[in-house]
Amino acid sequence: MRTLDHYEKRARAFGEQLADMEALKSLIDGESQQYPTHIQHLFYHFSYVDIGNGVVGHCLYLAEMDQRFPGEGYDGIAHHLLQQVINSHTLPHIDDPGLWSGLAGICFTIAALSKNGTRYTSVLHQLHQKLHVLTSDKLVEAEEHLAVQQVKMPDYDLMGGLAGTALYLIEASVQDARLRSLSQQVLDYLCRLAMGTKDVNGVQVPAWHIAAENQFLEEEKVMYPEGNVNLGISHGITGVLCALLRAKRIEIYHSQLLHDAVRTLSDWLVSRHERSANGQLCWEKRPPFASFAQDNKRQVAANVSWCYGDPMIAKTLWDAGDVLKDKGLQDFALDCFKSLQPTFHQPGLIAPTYCHGIAGTLHVVDAMYKKTADTYFADISEQLQKMLNDDYEENTVFGFRDVEEMNQARFTFQKPGLLTGAAGIYLTLLSVNEPSTCTGWERLFAVD
Repeated sequence: MRTLDHYEKRARAFGEQLADMEALKSLIDGESQQYPTHIQHLFYHFSYVDIGNGVVGHCLYLAEMDQRFPGEGYDGIAHHLLQQVINSHTLPHIDDPGLWSGLAGICFTIAALSKNGTRYTSVLHQLHQKLHVLTSDKLVEAEEHLAVQQVKMPDYDLMGGLAGTALYLIEASVQDARLRSLSQQVLDYLCRLAMGTKDVNGVQVPAWHIAAENQFLEEEKVMYPEGNVNLGISHGITGVLCALLRAKRIEIYHSQLLHDAVRTLSDWLVSRHERSANGQLCWEKRPPFASFAQDNKRQVAANVSWCYGDPMIAKTLWDAGDVLKDKGLQDFALDCFKSLQPTFHQPGLIAPTYCHGIAGTLHVVDAMYKKTADTYFADISEQLQKMLNDDYEENTVFGFRDVEEMNQARFTFQKPGLLTGAAGIYLTLLSVNEPSTCTGWERLFAVD
């Protein structure tokens, strides 16, 4: 097994590779031509301002590397890249306040590069003004959807919705008082969303039920003719719970409503757990309306990925138990993790990357080890590190390849990004066995 020193050297070299944006673009543009157009669109294209797989995410990687290895020029590389992608020509076209898809992610990255607020102060001031406007507009739209019971996933989710934006606003408002009122308004919306219900064909369902016509993908409109709810961290209600927990932890939002929303969502998630055929505690991540109408929870298989996996739901419940001083909730979360033990070794994690691959699962498991000191998590962490080691390819451009499956076909890509590329893998490997990260990049994934 390769040593941490090996991956540290590779991570440093990868940081230097990120300096040549045009070479990266040429690589991806060239290699993507071997794939059908829809595969390029979904999985493999060069991106600039999104933090997940764009240049902004590269800059966040460089911010972490600069603080880990000061004086090696990573901050200079990041500054050069930022100048190319965030400027007077590009900024007017950024109209999304999302964490992973828009301006909140850009602000998160620049704050990470700011050396505790000593750099980029005027830039952040300008961006916060724009973020306030964009988020306010988004909030009005989301409130309207909630009022007429037509909630959409991008209204509230972690990746592009108000839960993700809230994660940034909560942190930023500690230093920037102008954002506090807005963050409280967003949190108030998320609380009411979390606690609300609506009537669908005579059945009470959560207010965040998404009707068929509001499904994100066309095929989902067919799959869920009476709609569904989403439990995952990336696009579901667990992301909302993470944002509410973050607000309670740093105590900027004192409200009984916030406490009640955390309690309601935690209890609801516990009530929806199921047992797999192998006896594992898990959840159906997108239960359809029928599961409410007939009170008929279906048996499902466990999933251990970050984006739609059971570990992130269990970890969030453990954190909720900590905030609520509810040991029973934490014990339930630990039971869930320990029931998943066989699944961590199964081939469901086909990629080494973060979103739905080994790195993301490793990061969640490592976070739980740091919280509990339970050697169960240390053992699983070691096994996942060995799996990552097996996926390392010395002769590839970045050391690791992303793997995606669609319609029973498998595709591999050389990607530098944070969410489904090498950056997320190296950041995870560097953070394992460390007491904390330097930039708090893990807050993007709600793994804190």
